[in-house]
Amino acid sequence: MLDIDYQELFKKVKKIINKRLLDRYVKNFIQYDFTTASKPGGQHMQRKYNKIRAKFKLKELENILFKNFDIELNTNQKLLLKEKEKYLITIAEDSRSQFENKKLATERLLAKIYNFLNELFPPPKFQLMQEPYEAEEKRIKEKKIRSRIKLLRKKIKNITETEEEQI
Repeated sequence: MLDIDYQELFKKVKKIINKRLLDRYVKNFIQYDFTTASKPGGQHMQRKYNKIRAKFKLKELENILFKNFDIELNTNQKLLLKEKEKYLITIAEDSRSQFENKKLATERLLAKIYNFLNELFPPPKFQLMQEPYEAEEKRIKEKKIRSRIKLLRKKIKNITETEEEQI
């Protein structure tokens, strides 16, 4: 088993997720498809290519993490990447403007990528170890026995000192 410093790894991942440094690397690998929207909006919506579909290849995420952030995925994380679909896809056709739809699609796609990163790098779980109830009882009994033995030693010393004084 590999000895991994989870604290250091978690700091790296948190830095990526919180500061969104990943945005500039991911945006280079996003593919956009433009089609006509199927929502109501008049002739403008049917004739113009307003519907945007943004795709991101998940295999690129592994390369980005390794090359730019020096984070190597372990086997479980690689398996999780393979279990998911090959692409993360979002669609935006909310507005009549192609530019706004593109912006919405990229925002949604980045949110999906960050959620996926949270799945890949969950925060480490730290639990305090608790003794089983029987073990705790046993330990308390042993403490009581030891304390009684120590009390008996004190009594014996006191008794011997008084006997010496009498002589």
